[in-house]
Amino acid sequence: MVCEQCQSPFEKRSWNHIYCSHRCKDIVGIASRTARYVPVIRPDAWMPCKYMACSKIFNAVEGHRHGGPLSKYCSVGCRNSDFYQHNPNRGKFKTYGITEEIYQDMLRRQRGTCAVCASPTNGGDMFCIDHDHDCCPGRRCCGKCVRGLLCHGCNQSAGLLRNNPTTVRKLAKYLSKWKQK
Repeated sequence: MVCEQCQSPFEKRSWNHIYCSHRCKDIVGIASRTARYVPVIRPDAWMPCKYMACSKIFNAVEGHRHGGPLSKYCSVGCRNSDFYQHNPNRGKFKTYGITEEIYQDMLRRQRGTCAVCASPTNGGDMFCIDHDHDCCPGRRCCGKCVRGLLCHGCNQSAGLLRNNPTTVRKLAKYLSKWKQK
């Protein structure tokens, strides 16, 4: 038998072997997969990427894999970045099982400050939504265990202390001991 890829003779091991090795078979497989997509290049389809931070000029017809028949973005990354730049809180409320109205109500009750340190801002961004991780250990929260809104520093501190009040009291005692000296 002769290999269909490299034309070298080989001993046929079963009825469906047409290649001498896996290497020859893989070469043919890769060539056939890359030959499937042939982009249509039209001179009138060259345009700038819609994402403002990107300056690429790309072929919109070839870019249809990234968003439609005539894509506005040069890549999936640019499309996603542009979407989340215009919708920064899109998944945040859904992740914590609350609505934007509930968030605004919590913020009003906390007088627009962090629930722990009472800092008025979170660096221009939204406050972190603190919830009980023991209630909802997965990626989504039920919404009933949301405790309050924290600045980034307090939220990280609570996480690093594993939300353990005993550890927090011991740390406070330790710090106040050294503060007195």
